[in-house]
Amino acid sequence: MNNYKKIFYVVFSLFFLFSCDRNEGGGVLKPDYPDWTELTHGKDAEPNFDVVFDKTKVHRLEIQISAADWAEMITDIEVNLLAQTPPTDYTPIWKAADIVYDNIKWYKVGIRFKGNSNLRSALIAGIKKFAFKLDFDQFEETYPDLADQRFYGFRQLNLNNCYEDNSCMRQVVADEMFAAMGVPVVHSAFYAVYFNNGTETVYLGMYSLMEDVDNTVIKTQFSDNNGNLYEPDGRGASFKIDSYATEYFEKQTNISEADWSDVEALYNAIHQSNRITNPQQWRADLERVFFVDGYLKYLAANTVIQNWDTYGRKKHNFYLYNNPENSKLTWIPSDNNEALKTGNEEEAILLDLSDVDEDWPLIRFIADDTYYYSVYKQYVTYFSTNFFNASIMQAKYTAYANLIRSYVVSETAPYTFLSAPADFETEISYLQQHVAARDNAVQVFLNQ
Repeated sequence: MNNYKKIFYVVFSLFFLFSCDRNEGGGVLKPDYPDWTELTHGKDAEPNFDVVFDKTKVHRLEIQISAADWAEMITDIEVNLLAQTPPTDYTPIWKAADIVYDNIKWYKVGIRFKGNSNLRSALIAGIKKFAFKLDFDQFEETYPDLADQRFYGFRQLNLNNCYEDNSCMRQVVADEMFAAMGVPVVHSAFYAVYFNNGTETVYLGMYSLMEDVDNTVIKTQFSDNNGNLYEPDGRGASFKIDSYATEYFEKQTNISEADWSDVEALYNAIHQSNRITNPQQWRADLERVFFVDGYLKYLAANTVIQNWDTYGRKKHNFYLYNNPENSKLTWIPSDNNEALKTGNEEEAILLDLSDVDEDWPLIRFIADDTYYYSVYKQYVTYFSTNFFNASIMQAKYTAYANLIRSYVVSETAPYTFLSAPADFETEISYLQQHVAARDNAVQVFLNQ
């Protein structure tokens, strides 16, 4: 009988201990981190897009950081970005902050400023509505009991500060448009961001939260996430003749492997001499290393919506992913906050692509090839008919404006890029007029 009692007490004790070490979310409690659950913080949770990127509401997120750490972050960017010659390879420092979302706290989250030119412009103008990168696992070595922390399955996220976008919706809308065409792109949603440095809580303003490409985009939008991911930037990112060099294709995955042969193969395929003499063979060789059909969908959508701050005008704001499923580099657009307008420094490219020269061969050579150009026109028709036209988009702009208006117009200096609340209404009117003008431009182009 005594043995049975011993067994009973052992089993009961284990059950009690196990029960007390669990919370309602199904995760193991961490004594120093009471909000932790496996569903919200755990590494094995699948990315919860329905929660994090729900676009039917404005999400509230609060950043809590010590005054000393915040001061060190500010000093770091002031010293480096306000220098007479700012460093070209500069990355702002990481600090640890707590993040509160939906009354749940995430602990010792890595936070740093994001976007060098964006950041420098804000500093010079005295604006403190900064963009941020969040890494929920950045400080796992410092805080090993927080190793593999996630935010509903996401390790890294980006907070876009609506720079050059008084509507605060361009990033979200442009991402939706690419996704509608089947182009791999980040998810994004509307976030009202607050900041607390230990003494007070201030409203930083309306942001768009964006998924990170090298984390969940390649994990969830491709069947295999083990391929090479590149973030091209600089001269070689144009693919112009004699411009190729590995330094322009920064690896985001497989970093220890010094192998850029897939990018070099794409460069060589673009510039084969048979492009003119044997276009059919040129296309076949190009398609062996590059997912051309996906690129044509991107090009059609990008040109219809107008997006000047990317390939064709700028040598950045896209990724290339070598999809192991077909061994082809796939185009992934990024940082679309300056889409949906004619352009700033340079006008967005024309629908017929006639204003793009051979400095941008992935556009010029596509336009010069009869077959590819016909497919491009078909995708322009499909995109404008089904996704981007005045009937659809004006309703979307109105709905999103009603959703975020109070959060945008309540921004106050120095945490805003608006000179007055009326700037928001002016930008919504611009977007409404812009899509109507694009309707007309598409019809003119297709009737040529």
